[in-house]
Amino acid sequence: MARYDGLMAAALAIMVAGCGAVQAPGADPARDEYRRPDGHALVRIEPIERDAPPNDQPAAVDPERMRAALAGVHGQFQALTPATPVFSADELAEIASPLASALAKASPAEDVTFRVLGSHGLFGSYSPTTATAGRVFVRGGKLNLIFGVVRSTYETSDHHDTSSKGAPGRRKSRVEYGWELQGDGAQAVDRRGDWLQFDLANLPQ
Repeated sequence: MARYDGLMAAALAIMVAGCGAVQAPGADPARDEYRRPDGHALVRIEPIERDAPPNDQPAAVDPERMRAALAGVHGQFQALTPATPVFSADELAEIASPLASALAKASPAEDVTFRVLGSHGLFGSYSPTTATAGRVFVRGGKLNLIFGVVRSTYETSDHHDTSSKGAPGRRKSRVEYGWELQGDGAQAVDRRGDWLQFDLANLPQ
């Protein structure tokens, strides 16, 4: 009986160790900093991307400066149209403060991701709904913003569990091509049109 109990304990220990190995070392489970009641717009703190170096977080970013940095992001789609602001005033009002708050809570082993919805067509609020998503983190005194989808068509009526809709940006490669982005006072990382880097000490006001 004692031998049986010992074998059961060993098996249990192996199972527990295996479950722990699935999660990145030191990373907390993903958690929402903000989520719209309908679930379609959100700001999340989640484990850092695999093989990425640690971030310099928690990081203090003034919400108004975060808003100003986002407001200065402009984009062109395949250089066919003039550059226009990526975010509307409503989108900025929804995510700027939660992004700043999330960076103040995130650990070095975590990134902050977001998805925000808006209407940017000729018919204003009657235009089709689009989603813009990205990844945000602080490292080396820089605020990094990597975009995934940008103004991608998004039908809210088709989605119930939307956690996988609207892919955020990735360090290794672009999620989608077409949009080329620039930011006031920002530098493009590796000449990528989806990855902008702002100097924290000189964020716009």
